[in-house]
This record gives sequence, structure tokens and C-alpha cells, in this order.
Amino acid sequence: MELRRHPLLDFIILNNCGAIYLVNNLDFLEKDFYIKNTDYNDWVVYGSSSLPVKGRGTRIIKDFITTNSKIRNLVFNNVAFIKDFHITIVSEAKLYKAGI
Repeated sequence: MELRRHPLLDFIILNNCGAIYLVNNLDFLEKDFYIKNTDYNDWVVYGSSSLPVKGRGTRIIKDFITTNSKIRNLVFNNVAFIKDFHITIVSEAKLYKAGI
């Protein structure tokens, strides 16, 4: 059987129930701010399943928002990397905390 990419693999969804931002691709995180996980108790639970967090880092979305006629980057810290998770999830609570 041929394995296919999940159709939502490159998409981002807004989660209004959780307080985690997670990415499914290590390239989304800044290489200088990535820390490989050594805490094997760090998991993300979804439905009746769970996946280990491989590491955490910083995600910068460049030129994302304009305030007072100034273009700013959107910076998220402590972003969980979950290898091969089917979608990237942004926490609405984290956006709100960032003033967005």
C-alpha cells in the first residue's frame, strides 16, 4: 500500500480549547532556540491517543501583523514539536496573550 501525505499536513488550525502551540515540522522552529526534549513525561493527548513532544522551541512568523503602521513579527516561545503530527495547531489563548 502506498503511503500518502495527510492532506492537512501543511495547514495551521486555531485551537480555542487548548493552551498549546504545536508544530509538526522542525523547520518551523528557529534552529538556535530549539531544545531537544529529555523529559519523557512531556506528551500531547488528543482524543484517546497521545504523542511524545520531541522538543520545544521558538516560532517566528515574519511580517505577520501591522500595528500603528508598523509591521511586526509574531513570536511564540515554548512551541511543542510533535514529529509527524497531522496538523500544526495555534492556541487562541496564546494569541490573546500576545495581544492579537
